[in-house]
Amino acid sequence: MPRVPFPVTNFTDLDGSPLSDGYLIIRVTEDTQTPDGGQLCAGAVVQVDLDSGGNVEGSPTFWGNNAMLPNTTAYLLNSYNADGQKVLTNLYIVVQGTGPEAGFGEAFGSEFAS
Repeated sequence: MPRVPFPVTNFTDLDGSPLSDGYLIIRVTEDTQTPDGGQLCAGAVVQVDLDSGGNVEGSPTFWGNNAMLPNTTAYLLNSYNADGQKVLTNLYIVVQGTGPEAGFGEAFGSEFAS
């Protein structure tokens, strides 16, 4: 099963303004095995940068939670502004389905490979 695009691509602060040049820190909720035999570790994180409009830069993709074992895992997302101040804490995201293979999934795979 291929990795899928992240379901949220635009981020704002609490006032609704774009989270300009901020970033996201994303991790999985528990250790999990990916469909290609790799492993994602719950304690490891990946940073995804945001552009001046608060949009995710590039085309990051993720393993669908329904394709990982255990399939009860999810992604936890924290967002930060350009100054590094936390804006959003532990947003619980479940990614489902199929889609293209590239980007964030490769970063996860190379960084968290067993």
